[in-house]
Amino acid sequence: SDVCSSDLLAAVTQLYRDGGLTIAEGMPVIPTPVGRVVGGTTVINSGTCFRAPREVLERWRAEAGIDWVAEMDADYAAAEELLRVTPVDPERMGRNGQILMEGAEEMGVAHRPLARNAGRCSQCSSCPLGCRLDAKRAMHVSYLPRAVAAGARVRAGVEARRILFEGRRAIGVECAAGMADAAAPHPRPYTVRARRAVIVAGGAFGTPELLLRSGVRSRSGQLGRNLRIHPACWVGARFDEEVRGWEGVMQSYAVTEWERHGLLLEATFTPLAFGGQWLPGTGAEYERHLADYGRLASTGVHLSDRSSGRVGLAGDGSLRITYRLTRDDAARLAFGIARAAELFYAAGAREVYPQIAGLPVVSRNRIAELDASPPPARRLRLEAFHPLGTARMDADPARGVVDAEGRVHGYEGLLVCDGSIFPSSIGVNPMMTIIAMAANVARRLAERSA
Repeated sequence: SDVCSSDLLAAVTQLYRDGGLTIAEGMPVIPTPVGRVVGGTTVINSGTCFRAPREVLERWRAEAGIDWVAEMDADYAAAEELLRVTPVDPERMGRNGQILMEGAEEMGVAHRPLARNAGRCSQCSSCPLGCRLDAKRAMHVSYLPRAVAAGARVRAGVEARRILFEGRRAIGVECAAGMADAAAPHPRPYTVRARRAVIVAGGAFGTPELLLRSGVRSRSGQLGRNLRIHPACWVGARFDEEVRGWEGVMQSYAVTEWERHGLLLEATFTPLAFGGQWLPGTGAEYERHLADYGRLASTGVHLSDRSSGRVGLAGDGSLRITYRLTRDDAARLAFGIARAAELFYAAGAREVYPQIAGLPVVSRNRIAELDASPPPARRLRLEAFHPLGTARMDADPARGVVDAEGRVHGYEGLLVCDGSIFPSSIGVNPMMTIIAMAANVARRLAERSA
């Protein structure tokens, strides 16, 4: 398999917001890539499918007054059936996942295959660049065709610029067509009028951006706040054997032993166009590591964050994202990095690359040192993939942006239906919970309309 081509790099600029360079400012700076394509981030995510932990849903019910969240099993099941969610077959997932599985078995810790919405895919590890075969059941091949069959119209290359109001009632959206067409330097403005409601689903970045630009203000002051991003660290390891991780499922296997610490380890291997920047060294040393790319295995250390950030508008109207990683969360990430290193060494690794500034390689005998003296946040090299919470749901208008039915507090005919309504981090990949919550919001809107 060819692990790097110009097509892969071109896909980043075509499928991602800001060409994949969306950044959460802070110490450290955390890249937080999201999709900008028909089908959204589901087109370029790993396809990993989790239900939210039961204790998280119970907390939302008790603390945010969302009575129905503990009863979403039917919505989860319907989504899993439509998306053909199945566990990854360990025999077919590729060597990268098998190495994490073997390390977990050697250490005697809890582990299991991940469930994905891709069935028996061809294991090309190119999920972040859009599945070339559409084996992954992203929204553009699953829910959107159903919507179109029911009468919906999908318009690509259109920017939603502002929500229109009559008093406190949302009546439509001011748009501009041709935003994705370089041959059309003057986008054409037009207006979409809402028959019953305006539903915003721009994600945890786009939703507050559009609402704030439209003059929406929340009594709670929470609009754009409460940002959670599930900060993550890529940990790599070099083996004597050929791993050729790009020939397997991109995200295939999980170690769940340290969930009580808010940590989930997921075997994740990305093509060279994405993964090469994490290799240690410069010059000849970097060249040596690059030549060994076929012998590398990697896993993501994924944190259910207590830290928070904010999404707002800069003076020129552009989006600004800030996030402060707390000392406690940095220490928990370092704990996860140490556990990933132990797993790799248990599976026979020769070197482990922890993504900590000043520590290009963590040897087996330095893992205890990492536990005893975790590095400060500024030394961690992180990414994040699950922005949530910036229009948090709470029945109390003094605490949330939307009520338990997705309606924006203080406005009529204006709803939010995406990951921004999560009241907190959930600690696992959120796609299935976004779908289940969206189904509930939509069902309640339909019932009111009827």
